[in-house]
Amino acid sequence: NAEKAKRELDGTSRKNRILKIRFAPNATALRVSNLGPFVTNELLYRAFEVFGPVESAKVQVDERGKSTGEGIVEYKNKPSASAALKHCSEKCFFLDSSLRPCFVEPYTYQDNNSDGLSEK
Repeated sequence: NAEKAKRELDGTSRKNRILKIRFAPNATALRVSNLGPFVTNELLYRAFEVFGPVESAKVQVDERGKSTGEGIVEYKNKPSASAALKHCSEKCFFLDSSLRPCFVEPYTYQDNNSDGLSEK
């Protein structure tokens, strides 16, 4: 699979050049920023499913498990991701009662094995 190929080939040498293997950008994934400290994976998921079926939603956390104020929402299809991006670019979108608008942009894949912030 792609993960295995990336692990095996990334950093290897071919024709005197070091290979850097990356995944292609996913047109269905969005980066969400300016999240409040109490936004969880579930809240992120529920808030963004109003635009269409969500594959996953994860709040990014630091090494101590504390929210970084950013998250990734992956939709099952591109039209849903486009609808979310369009709505959040044109209007304020709030996830909780803090009246802190979140910002949304297309996401470019980076290596990160985080499970996000759980409900506890």
